[in-house]
This record gives sequence, C-alpha cells and structure tokens, in this order.
Amino acid sequence: MDLDQSGRARQHRFDVEDVLSKALAMFLELGFLGSSISQLTEAMGIARPSLYQAFGNKEGLFRAAMKLHHHRRLNCVLSALKKPQFPLVIEHLIKATQQKSPISTSCSPLSEFALGGPPAIMREAFAREQNIHGVISQRVAKAQMDGEIDRSINPDALAASLVAINDSIALRIRAGGTPEEVALLVEASKSLTSCTKQRADAL
Repeated sequence: MDLDQSGRARQHRFDVEDVLSKALAMFLELGFLGSSISQLTEAMGIARPSLYQAFGNKEGLFRAAMKLHHHRRLNCVLSALKKPQFPLVIEHLIKATQQKSPISTSCSPLSEFALGGPPAIMREAFAREQNIHGVISQRVAKAQMDGEIDRSINPDALAASLVAINDSIALRIRAGGTPEEVALLVEASKSLTSCTKQRADAL
C-alpha cells in the first residue's frame, strides 16, 4: 500500500495499473537508461509531481513496473503449465508469446528492460526471472513423475532451454523479425518435445 508521511494511504487521481502499464511499455521499448522522466510522464499521462508522489522517483517507478510485469509474466507461464501434457505446455507458451497482443509483452523476458538499470534492480530482475524458471522446472519434474519425460533429463536444464527459446521468440517479434526468423525459433521449441515419451503430434 502507498502511504504518506503520516502513515495514511495516499489517494491517487489516476488508475495506478493503467499508468504502470504505460510506463512498462516505455521501459520495454527504451530501457531504464533510455526512458527520461519527461517521456515517462507524457506516456503515462500524469504530471511530474504525481509521479514522484506515487512512486518516489524513476527507480521506484521502475520497480513498480517490474513487479507488474513479473505478475503478468508469471500468469502467462502458469496458464501454460496447467496443460495436461508437457508437449501442450510448450505449445501453449510458444503460441502465447507469438501473439501480437498484450500477452506477448507479458511473456517477454523481465530482464530485458532491466539492462542498464541500477545494480540492485538488475539483481531483483534476475531473481524474478529465476522464480519463473523455478516454476517451469517444477512442472518438468511433475512430467517426469507422470512418465512423460525421461528421468535422466535435468529439469533445470530443460526449463532453461524452454525459457531461452521463448524469450528469443519474444525479443525477435519485438525487434520486428521476419516470420521466417520467428518460425525457425518455433521449430527449435518443437525439438524440446523429443525428450518426452508422449509426443505432441500423438495427443
């Protein structure tokens, strides 16, 4: 909760999630260093004093946007992990990332827009990325227990491979990559199903 100096909750004259979404879009486009306060307040549609009152400073705004991004990215990943078979998990996550919609941004790597930021923020960003990696690794372990994936496969290694390919697709799309370039990465994601005993095309 955002508190004033007396400990009372501050009342903002704007929708906090809405302005954070706009700040997040700016940070994803220009990064921490490339986004000026003037650019951010213009994109967010608020005055500079309102930004400082609500978030303290640019770093505070960055942290708040990062928290929102992590929440959205985690939801994107958790939605995929609910699929009953692991090949469908991969398919759902990759398809979500390919969509040119807000969910595509949600599936983009958190650390992308933290690059160049203060060291403390960089550490926090990578820690949040490790959380994403961890939940995928747990799903891999479950698939092993269910007999879908060979037990000789390292869950962390497979999770890291899936995250790396997924993030590469998101970054390629954001950079304006051609359909052919994206298709190559999607094809690479399909190779991950080779470690499963139950192939996606047999489901």
